[in-house]
Amino acid sequence: MTWLLRRPGLCWGVHGHGLELLRSRLLESTKTRPLLVSAAAWLQSKSRLCTTPGAASEPTAQTTVIPRNEWTPEEDKLLQTLVERHGPRWALIAKELNCLLKKGLERSPSSCAMRYKRTLNPSILRNPWTPEEDATILKLYREIGPRWAEIARRMATLVQETTDSTASSKIYQRTDKQILDRFREKLNPQRKSTRWTYAEDQQLKALVKEQGPGRWTAIAAKLPGRTAKDCQLHWRRCLDPRISRSSWTIEEDEKLKMLVSRHGRRWALISKLMGNRSDIQCMHRWSSKLDPSIRRGPWTPLEDQALIEAYAAWQKNTIREASIRQLRIRGHRNVWIWAARAVPELHGRSSSQCRQRFMQLAASRKLPQELLKDNRHENRATS
Repeated sequence: MTWLLRRPGLCWGVHGHGLELLRSRLLESTKTRPLLVSAAAWLQSKSRLCTTPGAASEPTAQTTVIPRNEWTPEEDKLLQTLVERHGPRWALIAKELNCLLKKGLERSPSSCAMRYKRTLNPSILRNPWTPEEDATILKLYREIGPRWAEIARRMATLVQETTDSTASSKIYQRTDKQILDRFREKLNPQRKSTRWTYAEDQQLKALVKEQGPGRWTAIAAKLPGRTAKDCQLHWRRCLDPRISRSSWTIEEDEKLKMLVSRHGRRWALISKLMGNRSDIQCMHRWSSKLDPSIRRGPWTPLEDQALIEAYAAWQKNTIREASIRQLRIRGHRNVWIWAARAVPELHGRSSSQCRQRFMQLAASRKLPQELLKDNRHENRATS
């Protein structure tokens, strides 16, 4: 660590990534704690000097490093074009990307590589998770622990071994982030899948008041069985006092239409710009009342049959070949989103419409017995 103390040029970069994160991560090692405390204090003092006029390591006034999770559609298109042109030469890609944007914004080579590998790579598999994949993740997790990049590599190797080598079709693979999210949200045996209790709500409110609505990893560490994403979503959708529960006004509807036309269906961003509505509220309001592409007429027998067949196919993990390409382009989260996007007979219906119609069919006993049994089991699991 002594080399770090002799390089004052690093102080701005460390400061930009958060000295608090540096201190909390590095202090986990008890052997190097005294040196790391002094290093963090030294970097903090040097970072103050870097912000003064005339400092050698001060960035230019026109340069703004934007957060890694706020990529725009324009940047995504440029990044895909540059990767096709240059290949995985991330330093060159980052330099050319920053020049093409011409807005004083800056992307690092590592952020470009991470964005492409985890989000934009066309070889990413976006189909529903299968029981075989879940079993493989759990098996590898027991063998090598939470080494998600290695688990992704081994799963890709298994896919290549089981795929016909003479086949001309492209092999799609899971990323390490997909595997990590799947483990945290569905496979982690320590994660609670039950509803939040009143005691947990009060504890979450106290922790957010104490640490602020942003340090979700630290907050989740004090709530056994809840992940950082669980805490973040539950706070934003249920407990945040800024969220309005009243009826939507005409002014809010007009503002929502304007934001959707400008930003697309980026509900987390739209929720921030709305100020008093959660992402789920914005999504449901748009899909149920404002989306001009949604059909709102009565359901036909053909649509009912297509919905039943889609649910049965989802349960058996059998997907028609004609729908796979569209699935990989658009992505999905559950059976209703997948059915609304992938089944031609259901185009124009929203995911909430599909779910409500399926529940109506189940209540009227118009479903096959095996689907009724699966639906009752699913309702008990989510209740």
